[in-house]
Amino acid sequence: MAVVVGLLVVGAVVGWRVRADSPPAAKAPDDSAVRAAVAADPNAAEAAGQHLIDTVAKGGCVSPDSADLGPLAGVGSWSHVCVMGELGSTDRRAKSDWVTGAVGVTYGGSSPSEPDVCFRSLGGGWTEWFPSAALDPAQPCPSGWRFQGA
Repeated sequence: MAVVVGLLVVGAVVGWRVRADSPPAAKAPDDSAVRAAVAADPNAAEAAGQHLIDTVAKGGCVSPDSADLGPLAGVGSWSHVCVMGELGSTDRRAKSDWVTGAVGVTYGGSSPSEPDVCFRSLGGGWTEWFPSAALDPAQPCPSGWRFQGA
């Protein structure tokens, strides 16, 4: 932790001020197009998420061009769409791979399966997330986001 010491002069009073630097606040990538697409047609977004879980094999990935993303098609920074879940489990999640500077998107769980992420609900079964910068362990995520550790 760095400490900043400076001379403070106010009127005729001279004094010293000591201030500890704190880490910068965590900043979330902005992908307002994804949020807007889910908000604009939540029923279609929910149906698209469920369709991904029902049609992509568990552990499998498809390109976003070949997936039926419903209202999410054409928005966001998609690289792959994958369906995750433990073998023998009914818990399955469809997710986009995280692309630097964007948010990842998950459907089908209350939180993403990745560790050390900041996340928030988009509505229905959709959640957006990004890796936590963890610059400040006491506040690893920006306001409005929740933290999921390892």
